[in-house]
Amino acid sequence: MKSIVKVSGTVVIMEKFLVITFILVILYYFLHKRFLANAEGMILSGIFFRVSLLFMVLTLINPFFILYVVNHSNILELGAVGDWLGGSTAPFIGLASFLMILATYFTQKDELKQTKLSYETQTNLLVKQNQMIDIQRFEQTFFNLVSLHHEIVNSISFDINGDSKVDGRNVLHKIYLKLSKSLEYNETQNSINHRYKSINKGYEAWYIEHEMFIGHYIQNIFHLLNFIDRQNISFENKYQYAKIVRAQLTNTELLILFYNTISRIEKRKFVEMMRKYKLFKYLNTDHLLYNKDKEIFQMNFHIEEISQA
Repeated sequence: MKSIVKVSGTVVIMEKFLVITFILVILYYFLHKRFLANAEGMILSGIFFRVSLLFMVLTLINPFFILYVVNHSNILELGAVGDWLGGSTAPFIGLASFLMILATYFTQKDELKQTKLSYETQTNLLVKQNQMIDIQRFEQTFFNLVSLHHEIVNSISFDINGDSKVDGRNVLHKIYLKLSKSLEYNETQNSINHRYKSINKGYEAWYIEHEMFIGHYIQNIFHLLNFIDRQNISFENKYQYAKIVRAQLTNTELLILFYNTISRIEKRKFVEMMRKYKLFKYLNTDHLLYNKDKEIFQMNFHIEEISQA
């Protein structure tokens, strides 16, 4: 008889346990959908949230489980059960709290990581935008200087014997013819130093006479190259802009600039930039006045080494 009662009581306990388990699963599923929908991408924090919620739900359900599943003849006996329950569930509550802290930590860590990535992305975009703005400003000023170069050339005017007038690049051609006469020398004196001296003397006299035509022209080219050289961009990009400047110059202009560059009145920095950006790359050296001038050209600008377009 006692065995039958014992079996019957066990069945009742199992039925109630299954019912409570079912309710627990439903409750856990609801909590998961309601509160963890945004934690799917956070693997560690999602696991810790689930386990800690499970422990907390067990803690809430456990007193009722003890009350309704375990038979007690006296309600006072539940006091001792309560003491036992408090001691037995405390580790679960502590573990649940610890897992919640871990879940919070990993969640915040992930959020901080996303915030950092977002900040870095915004910073990179801002840097690129500033670079684009700087390039736009540079190009606007650069092409204004190129336009100024053409305005300077077109504004040059020269009267020939008071009867006729030439303008623009025709003036440059006329004054170069005068320069070529100023740079004449006796080729029998076969010395580079002697030729340098004759160029310095002849060019200086010619420049003083024609400074009003050629001075601001040469200065503008210097400022163009100097403006390019001061930019915070790669040398390859600087060289491309210098090629644009080079494309504006005729062979006559290059000849004038060459004799200007090797004369002692020119700034050293201008000479260095003419070499650096190869402004004389397409100068026709056959049009230089003397063979010594070709030697000077090669000594100063290394035409045999020029290979870059």
